[in-house]
Amino acid sequence: MTKEELEIKRFEFEQQIKLEEIDLRKKELDLKIQEQKSQRIFTPLIISIAGGLFTIITGLVLKYYENKSALELEDKKSQSSLLLKAADARTYDEFANILDAFQANGFIKIDSSVLSGFKRKRYSADLKQQQIKLYYETTSVISFLTVNSDFKSIRYKEKLERFWELYWVELSAVETKEVEQAMVIFGNILKELQDNDFTNFSELQDELKITGYKVAQAIKKSSSIL
Repeated sequence: MTKEELEIKRFEFEQQIKLEEIDLRKKELDLKIQEQKSQRIFTPLIISIAGGLFTIITGLVLKYYENKSALELEDKKSQSSLLLKAADARTYDEFANILDAFQANGFIKIDSSVLSGFKRKRYSADLKQQQIKLYYETTSVISFLTVNSDFKSIRYKEKLERFWELYWVELSAVETKEVEQAMVIFGNILKELQDNDFTNFSELQDELKITGYKVAQAIKKSSSIL
């Protein structure tokens, strides 16, 4: 092979290498273009997926708190219903026992100080109701004893007996000091009449009426205190 032929071969070889290099660079350029395209597609996709997940998670959290609020509201309604049921109890003891049972079994969740407050209010209400009832009966009995003089009748004897029951037992739980003092004065006059078999009724009737009136006034004042 001549020198000229070698030169031609070398030139062809070099041109082929350059073509391959150009082709390789072209492929690298295509790969970079594809990579950039993939990134442009992939990034919005990631953002879209992340946004969707955020929306789902936010919805789940909101639903959780919504359900929690609904359950708490239902729980409060249930406890209120139970408290109303306890309030229907006829006596304080029954009321207190129902509240203690509800609390012990977890039906109501109330601070012990609040529960004690409920009991105090119910006790005061029952005591007030009992006071009004006994005060009314006391004034009725005293009114009868001050104006009636049929001492031998069964009704008079019943009223007299009832007065002393109120005097010694029932009123002592609800009466104020002023009522107690007025009752003592009235009771002393009534006892004096009994000791004399009511023969001195005409002499003491006016005094009996005055002391009876004072009992009524003391009761009126006491009713506005408790």
